[in-house]
Amino acid sequence: MMVWIWLPAIAAFSGSMLAAATGPSTPGNQSSGEARAAFASLPLSFELNQGQTDPAVRFLAHGPGYSLFLSQDEAVMALHSGERSAAGMSSPGHESVLRMRLLNARKGGRAEGMDKLEGESNYFIGNDPRKWRTGVPNYARVKFAGVYPGVDLVYYGHQGRLEYDFVLQPGADPAKLRFGIEGANGVRINEAGELVLETVAGEVALRKPEAYQGNGASRRRVNVSYVWRGEEIGFKVGRYRRDEGLTIDPVLIYSTYLGGSGGDIAYGIAVDISGNAYVTGVTGSVNFPVKSAAQ
Repeated sequence: MMVWIWLPAIAAFSGSMLAAATGPSTPGNQSSGEARAAFASLPLSFELNQGQTDPAVRFLAHGPGYSLFLSQDEAVMALHSGERSAAGMSSPGHESVLRMRLLNARKGGRAEGMDKLEGESNYFIGNDPRKWRTGVPNYARVKFAGVYPGVDLVYYGHQGRLEYDFVLQPGADPAKLRFGIEGANGVRINEAGELVLETVAGEVALRKPEAYQGNGASRRRVNVSYVWRGEEIGFKVGRYRRDEGLTIDPVLIYSTYLGGSGGDIAYGIAVDISGNAYVTGVTGSVNFPVKSAAQ
């Protein structure tokens, strides 16, 4: 379980956005390096949007170095890298916003959290209780149903690694799965079959996708690769049984941004023996980037 504790570094009446989450355990004593290593191995925790960010966002996840926002047809990742000055300010040149938008996706589908976690998030905005959001549930996975005919999209992952499964029902057409990238200076497919996105703060990689049919011992791999056509990215799928379901599983790697600066100031991180993560500091990471920053 992941537990967020965002505590004010300045008075609450300053108007800063402060997030807090509580858990039942007491944090252990670890060095900064040990705590960050343990934190990076924890699963992602997706918060239901209950008014703590833009209404277009259904779920969000955040931590040192990144913020992730999920809407019906878009995943938006605000990435922060670099050092923070003594005054607490980060360099704008070390901030990037990547948007991955599903093209021609269905509108108005159902979004639901799956595998509810024990922790709850609480947001305290200034000294006006009407702006506070408490008891916000957290989930290990998020499902967007029917993004394309016969296709569901499921997000999950660990810190520094976002996975999103396209789950196709029998007969669904994988050729309809297409997405566009905004916010990258360059896009290329490398020799390993990875989709590499170049940003001002460094590279982010979408690992070579995997695809399979069946489950458990009966799981069978299916050949799949990225196809890049101008501004559109899709999948080339090898032979498979059309009368069975198919899962395509890309993975976005952003681990180099963990511990970066930007919208969060993390003064301390600790992980207890139960696997709870405690992060103390100040956050602005629920501020949804309406547009991508200039690259």
